[in-house]
Amino acid sequence: MKIYGKAVKILAVDSDTVNLLLLEESLKNEGIEIDCCSAGDKALAQLKKNQYDVVLMDVIMPDMDGFELRKHIREHEQYVPIIYLTAVIDTAHNHLLEKIATDPATYYIKKPFELSCLLETIKNVVSTYLSENETRRYYSSLEGDLNLASEVQHLLLPDWIRVEDDLVMSSFYRPMDKVSGDIFEAIKISPGRYFVLLGDIAGHGIQAALYMSAIQALVKTIIAVSMNDVHIDDVLNRLNSFFCVDMQKKSYMTCLAALFDFNVNKLQFISAGHLSFFMHNAKTGEVQLLNAENRGAIPVGWITDYNFDAATEAVEMKFDDDCRFFGITDGVIEMCDREGTGLGTERLREFIKETTAKTIAPLVPYYVCNVACEAGYTVIEDDICMIMVKKKAGENEKRLLLTTMPNIAHADMLGIACEKFIIKNTSNERLAVEVELLLNEFLNNIIMHGLEKRQQESPKILVNLELEDREVFLSVWDKGRQWSFDTSAGVTLDEHIWDYNSKMATAGRGMAIMKSIAEKIECKRYGDLNETSFVIKRGG
Repeated sequence: MKIYGKAVKILAVDSDTVNLLLLEESLKNEGIEIDCCSAGDKALAQLKKNQYDVVLMDVIMPDMDGFELRKHIREHEQYVPIIYLTAVIDTAHNHLLEKIATDPATYYIKKPFELSCLLETIKNVVSTYLSENETRRYYSSLEGDLNLASEVQHLLLPDWIRVEDDLVMSSFYRPMDKVSGDIFEAIKISPGRYFVLLGDIAGHGIQAALYMSAIQALVKTIIAVSMNDVHIDDVLNRLNSFFCVDMQKKSYMTCLAALFDFNVNKLQFISAGHLSFFMHNAKTGEVQLLNAENRGAIPVGWITDYNFDAATEAVEMKFDDDCRFFGITDGVIEMCDREGTGLGTERLREFIKETTAKTIAPLVPYYVCNVACEAGYTVIEDDICMIMVKKKAGENEKRLLLTTMPNIAHADMLGIACEKFIIKNTSNERLAVEVELLLNEFLNNIIMHGLEKRQQESPKILVNLELEDREVFLSVWDKGRQWSFDTSAGVTLDEHIWDYNSKMATAGRGMAIMKSIAEKIECKRYGDLNETSFVIKRGG
């Protein structure tokens, strides 16, 4: 017997050797390959060595009954079909059939039976099994393609944190599926001037993600050939032509296109059918939705001959040094609770206001999404993206904000920068050495153990150092695997490890070093972001 051109291979299990012999002779005559076992343990051994298309077995066997054997089979073979051949008479309440039916790939033929009936059952069962196997292989391949597409998309997107001389930008990005049609980008035009795009391409999945990649490349090209003379309406008109002409209106995009000039603290933006920026004023603590009158409501790609015009559609404004701007895609305000109530813009505004008082600006998108989930908005039916853009503050003797690539060399440089900062502003060399030791040991752990599977993506690590009168607050954010450690009271190490010249002799003592330096250690998780905070007492 061949099904889909493949010879059928069967494992038969029965404690009655006569039954096995009769079954073997009958099936071999039909061109079926068959292996026979008289005990459950032997059958399991055979299953580990060979691939079978179906297992035939009795229910009543002395060493291991058919149901116990099925349980063990499923630990290794989730899908291989099982056919019970048994003379057991079912109860009036069909207990036997109920027990058989608990496994969807289990079938039942009552003894005595006609060979033709058994052959027909085998043919139908194996045909279904092979067909479903092919489907599983297809979806497994598709899943692999999606995983690869997801990895490629993450490589194309800007890093989650960006700290430059004049810009701080962060992003929370969560596709509904493996890949997303949401796009964000910040392109430096000249010192202090940036073009920022936040967009939501219609649809989901691979198609939207392909459009996203094309748009990202196109925007970078447009900005590059503009020779520092960038106009928002020109960029949008070129994108509109791409969607309407090049892509024949097969999709469209809502977006925010903005020019930030941090030299004069000026913002100009056009909302192409997209929710505008939320602005947080650090002085007042208030959060407002800009462009409440909704100027510029036409998405990119809707109308072929539409001409975006900054003179009539752009919003222009001045802002203070400490203002923060937040942009989102629709998926954020469409997060719902179990009753179907959406988050909405007003509730989001409240969450932004609440979280800006609790953390530094780059972390607000992560805190907001975490607070929303804690408030019950856990039903997500669209891609989610939230970005934060602000002017980089000038030199501050109390605070240092730095990023590092996830490699040991860069991490060591960051530790040295923190050490120099502390010496410059406190003249306390021992404190500087302690903080550098703690930070280096912790970053080494993150890079070697937390991010070992994400080296290709190289997600940056963010470090915030704050000097107070009595304490130093050190916080680290990374996108490694979730982890925590015992944060109980510290230990005391030999005094010589604090000798400036002995710092390199501390290898292998990382956890003890961290716990001996920090008075308090706290670990939290926001989405895919780890937050680890250390409190260090200031001596002398």
